[in-house]
Amino acid sequence: EMWGYSIASASIGLRHQVFRDFQVEPGALSSAAQLDGFPLRYWIFHYTYQFEYYLDGTPCQPWTIGEFSLDKRHFSAEPPPYPLPDPPPGANKAAFFLVGAFNEAMRALGTAWPRRQPAPGSSEPPLQSVYGRRRLDWFGRHANGFATELRTMPLIKRLVGSEWACEDGSSLQLGGNGDARWRSGRSGRWGSMNNPDLGGACPVGACIYVDVSGSHNVAVNGSSLTVMRLFYRTASATPEVVARCHRSGGGA
Repeated sequence: EMWGYSIASASIGLRHQVFRDFQVEPGALSSAAQLDGFPLRYWIFHYTYQFEYYLDGTPCQPWTIGEFSLDKRHFSAEPPPYPLPDPPPGANKAAFFLVGAFNEAMRALGTAWPRRQPAPGSSEPPLQSVYGRRRLDWFGRHANGFATELRTMPLIKRLVGSEWACEDGSSLQLGGNGDARWRSGRSGRWGSMNNPDLGGACPVGACIYVDVSGSHNVAVNGSSLTVMRLFYRTASATPEVVARCHRSGGGA
């Protein structure tokens, strides 16, 4: 509709007064100059770019899904749950502004807003919002995906190329390019899963995902793995363990 309005206006000779700082389109990689005076400097916040951050507040490079991922495209099928968590410390002021604006609007609608996080201490698992989005296949195969994890994350370096014997007799293999094999040789993907929603069940810095024969979060504890069904699809806040595995060889 933006381009349609521009073309229609030009076709009938409609003139406009242009304001230099009428609109801002910020994202995680916005420069300090762009955000100087934000938000009062601008009239409109055009929310199109993602806010992709690692949990330490480092902004991600283009075509990267952050450990914290605020992207409207995640909510194409269903609205975000209230409340959204704050961005990590070190994120820019536009990220905090946008989360605050979302939460203000959802809070103002009260019970009319269709999705809300369970109350603290509830037996229900959290609804997915900005964490745990990194497991998409296209991202894992992108140059800024698994290859970056392998270069920068000690846990991934330690696990790459390893093989694990599971108690059900199956073998889990974590390949060097992010490919995984498990249960009758079925293939899928694996990678880092630093997600605060998972809490102690799969702690930040000791958690991966393995998406073979379904989506799984995997807690890493030395030479053992605890494979759990994808947290957001369970009916309880108690993790559902589907396999336990021990290292059998391969890797560093």
